[in-house]
Amino acid sequence: MIESISTLPVWRTPAFLATQQTNARLATLQAELPAGQSSDLGLARSADTGRLLRLRAEQSALQAFGESNVAASTRLDALQSSLDSIRGALSDVGALLTGPGGTKDSARLQSANALATISDALNGSVAGVRLFPAPHLTDPPLEKLAKQFDADFQTYFGFAVESVQAAGLRAESIGDFLDLELAKPAADAPETFVSSALISPHRSVETGVSSEASALRKSMLTMIATQRLASSAVADNVFTQLKTSLAGRVQESGAALTDMQAEIGARRSRVATQIEANSATLTRLEQAINSIQSIDPYRAAAEINQLTNQVEASYRLTARMQSLNLASYL
Repeated sequence: MIESISTLPVWRTPAFLATQQTNARLATLQAELPAGQSSDLGLARSADTGRLLRLRAEQSALQAFGESNVAASTRLDALQSSLDSIRGALSDVGALLTGPGGTKDSARLQSANALATISDALNGSVAGVRLFPAPHLTDPPLEKLAKQFDADFQTYFGFAVESVQAAGLRAESIGDFLDLELAKPAADAPETFVSSALISPHRSVETGVSSEASALRKSMLTMIATQRLASSAVADNVFTQLKTSLAGRVQESGAALTDMQAEIGARRSRVATQIEANSATLTRLEQAINSIQSIDPYRAAAEINQLTNQVEASYRLTARMQSLNLASYL
């Protein structure tokens, strides 16, 4: 009986196995070419795999810092905006005290509005984290300072600020009291800037301002003093004499806030500089990662063409062999 060549175990031949390997390589190249990246990062490229893992770890770390830097920038911008609103409120009070319409009633209303603005600013937060934390206080800072002012007034003059006895006070004695009261430092002498945030593996920046900071304390006490005196029984002519002194203290408070904002601006610049540096580093890391993973598209296309021709030739040969019987083959 004459057998067909097709009944022979062709799949066991070296040629057939080579064709299977060629097909596998061809499939890999056809998948890699559109992506432009090699899929072989295993044992065959072990020298590159370790470096790639290190680069990717560094890339992930910097990307995480990118998110924290955006958060830091947002907080610092919010701080600037809050301090702008406080300075604006102080400026309005200062303009009223130096203008012709600065009566006790108008000063009382304007300073009360300024205190409300300060309170709103101090209660501000970003992503649930306070912009002006008060770690040493159990009461809100404005409430604490108002209580302190009232108690110190009582101790200094012997009666409460809202007492009718205030009508007998002279501008000089009130001025002396204000000199002592507004120069008094905070009991804990807190740091101005708090709430540090990492902006790179080795750098941090403070993104919060203590509500007990000297500039804020001076601003609050100046507004409390203005509001309390304008609401008291102090004689109109005495208050008129105090207006120039109060306006000067308001101006000093505004200048202190401006200095604080300059420091915040410097911190914001450092964050912006770090964002640029991190971005440049991420670009370099991406390039390094791509250099490991990328393939030469022209070389890959040429290899695909060569392998395709080999596979097609192999299939043609196999088809011819399967069409022959043993007699015609011999």
